[in-house]
Amino acid sequence: MHNKGLKSGVFKVMQCEQNCLPSDLAQLLDNLKVMTIATPWENGVWSAPLYYLYKNRAFWFFSSPDSRHITGAKLSSDMAVAASIFMDDPNFSNIKGVQMRGKIELTANIDKIDVLSAVSSYIKKFSIPFNGSNMVEALSFISQKYRAKFYRFIPTEVIYMDNTIAIGFKQRVFNI
Repeated sequence: MHNKGLKSGVFKVMQCEQNCLPSDLAQLLDNLKVMTIATPWENGVWSAPLYYLYKNRAFWFFSSPDSRHITGAKLSSDMAVAASIFMDDPNFSNIKGVQMRGKIELTANIDKIDVLSAVSSYIKKFSIPFNGSNMVEALSFISQKYRAKFYRFIPTEVIYMDNTIAIGFKQRVFNI
């Protein structure tokens, strides 16, 4: 099986229909909090850790529109970026996570119902001190208090890695 440059370990391609995630991966994405995004920057690349929410096959996050990872993404004509999420563990054989590529979208250009639902879930996940129920006001509150805008990362390719299955195990996941 062709493994697109993944030279070591076990590599499996998983083709699936909508919402096809290994159960361990779905739980991992729901439980972890930090995603690292890598973007073009000047004559190289730049990476930054971000708190994320995984919902509706997308990764939602707040960030400053002037940050290097957002500015760098804008250097790419389609806002193309790479991202990774992993469970850190002192034992190498317990490491698992995802490596991804995709694009970043500013949520101002996305269906408001999806955005406000994601804002509500984000506030709950990270215990953001917003006293109210209006998610439009919550979005404004966060934008003003943290000088941040709401974005979503849409993966176009996802590789699940899980050393608990086998050292170097990788599984390509489509339609995450």
